[in-house]
Amino acid sequence: MGGCGSTSGPAHNTPIADPNEFTFVEPEHRIEEFWKVWHAGREMGTGASCRVLRVHLKEDTGPNKKEYACKEMVRDDEWNPRLFQTEHDILTRVMHDNIVKYETAWIDRKNFYILNELCTGGELFERIHKSRKFSEKKAAEILKDIIGAIGFCHTKNVVHRDLKPENIVYSLDEQGKDKLVIIDFGDAKIVSDTELYNEFVGTAFYLPPEIIRDRKGWELKASDMWSIGIIAYVLMTGRPPFHGKSHKDILKNIIKQDLKFPKNQKLSDDAKSFVRKLCNKQTRRRWTSEQALKHKFLTGGSSQEVFVPDVMLKLQSYHKSCLLKRVLVKLGTETLQRSRKDLLLKAFNSLDDDGTGKVTKKNLVKFLLKYDIDQSSANQAADSILEDLGNKDKIMKAANLREGAVAYDLSVDDTIKKTFRQMSRGDKFVSKNDLSKYFHNRVDDKNLAQMLEEIDLDKDGKISFDEFSIAMKCPLQAHSVLKAVHERAQKKKGKKKQAKSVE
Repeated sequence: MGGCGSTSGPAHNTPIADPNEFTFVEPEHRIEEFWKVWHAGREMGTGASCRVLRVHLKEDTGPNKKEYACKEMVRDDEWNPRLFQTEHDILTRVMHDNIVKYETAWIDRKNFYILNELCTGGELFERIHKSRKFSEKKAAEILKDIIGAIGFCHTKNVVHRDLKPENIVYSLDEQGKDKLVIIDFGDAKIVSDTELYNEFVGTAFYLPPEIIRDRKGWELKASDMWSIGIIAYVLMTGRPPFHGKSHKDILKNIIKQDLKFPKNQKLSDDAKSFVRKLCNKQTRRRWTSEQALKHKFLTGGSSQEVFVPDVMLKLQSYHKSCLLKRVLVKLGTETLQRSRKDLLLKAFNSLDDDGTGKVTKKNLVKFLLKYDIDQSSANQAADSILEDLGNKDKIMKAANLREGAVAYDLSVDDTIKKTFRQMSRGDKFVSKNDLSKYFHNRVDDKNLAQMLEEIDLDKDGKISFDEFSIAMKCPLQAHSVLKAVHERAQKKKGKKKQAKSVE
């Protein structure tokens, strides 16, 4: 397994893990402390119970040392043992040029470690921004690689379930040429076409409309194709097709609104047709990867005309959305998933008094009447609860209840106040040091500086409550636009002051 497989750790009298568990981990990779053998470099991402770092062997110190992307997962976590096994099983099943390459796995007394190839070519949007010129033809080339890789996954019955531009990066192939790579298979799943699944997984703008109901395995593959269709739309317009002030609003619009293209954006009929084929709300009519690869847009029908600068600016704005909000939403969701699972299931079981595994409006009304709520109010409350969970069939399942709880929405005033109070530790402002302490020193200096720079509108080196509130309430891609408007207003104000002083 490249440079990793040949490295052995020190011998021990007691096993680090049951040798019958995680049999894919080589005996010499079960060691007392991983970081005695490996050097931890820059942190590349973080979650509630895991982080991704750039690593290399301590003994490998030369300029050409082999580096890897290492996912560290806390062992003392109810989800991580299963995720560790699943991630290995999936990545070894989908070995493909355009999919991140699995290298090896390690275990020590505290954590699990998955080591993958390190992709240093930057994210998809960064690459587009650097090129300065972008066209339908270039978008088609990118989409062809994405669909080819995901199509391969689907032949292996693997679904990604969180396809978005942030999970598309670049690396170097064996000839030293750039190659597109799909990463982050943490939410991926091995499925059977005929089996039913009910997990709520994905990122708001890229969720498919069928996410609110149980789906068979073949439909989960169709959901991946929907996400690719949204990526295609974003690449060619600079923004997602369905917007909203919160995750709930975005999902409602995905379900109810028709797909429309910007009137001021000139796109070829083939480009529009391609997106519509992938973003068909009926899963049976949505095109598969095999069909999509044969579409005229990917086989030569795409326009070579360079997009107008406005599209590039929108794309850049969308990519530079508020990093702090993205991290807070991710951490909040992961934390809720772990801490509330048992509590929610207990609540569900108390509602499901007939033991059917489902809670109907009748069950909810019956429960509410016990607390001296009148019949009319109980009916209204039950309807509201089921509507909030996005369930058209007026039936709640355990998974629906869990999904409703983890729709962590930072646009709610009380949540904003509570988060700011925790982050500032009761002060009127949040400093870079406060941010670092809030994330337990696990976010690197570069990302902390980016968080501060994006939200600090008046450039005083700290975040006020008003600045924090604006950033959390704005749709992700809108904050940088608001920031630009603010900066223009400040410049105009400065010019007026200057003119007055001259007078």
